[in-house]
Amino acid sequence: MLNEYQGLILPGQFRKDPELSKFVDSFKDHYRYGHHPQFGKDSLFGRPPEVKPYHLRKVHVDLNHYSDEHGESGTQACWKNWESGKIDQTTKKMKTIPTSDVYLIYFVTSERNCFLLDFWGPPSSAHRVAAEETQMLKLINECERILNLKGLQSMPRQASIWRPDFLV
Repeated sequence: MLNEYQGLILPGQFRKDPELSKFVDSFKDHYRYGHHPQFGKDSLFGRPPEVKPYHLRKVHVDLNHYSDEHGESGTQACWKNWESGKIDQTTKKMKTIPTSDVYLIYFVTSERNCFLLDFWGPPSSAHRVAAEETQMLKLINECERILNLKGLQSMPRQASIWRPDFLV
């Protein structure tokens, strides 16, 4: 049985856009259970410095655009292996976490509620978009807008969103 974690998922623009809405249900599984075959590496944005007050995350998405340019993690074989879960059932070790050049971006509040903010992928490169200060400042401003509008606080950056006290 899978562990289930608390938290609302607020899809925002993803609900209205047919191209984005198809990711909502699979993201819910990723966020609630800590794994979904369509989502790989999930991490905090580290740049620019203005992002530090926010728990702003990106998760790599499998859109079948594979590359070994940065090693095994971007290959079709790595994503295929990931489908069956994070742990290798033979060795009981963590599998290589797959990566891509496609990000689903979300913001996490102190109550472990998350707001889906953006999707960076083809035809653009998620890594290149993340390097653009204007794009990052747009996300940071949206985090601040959400906090002010809803009277919320950001999840502390050092907090793990899949820690035991968030289990349902």
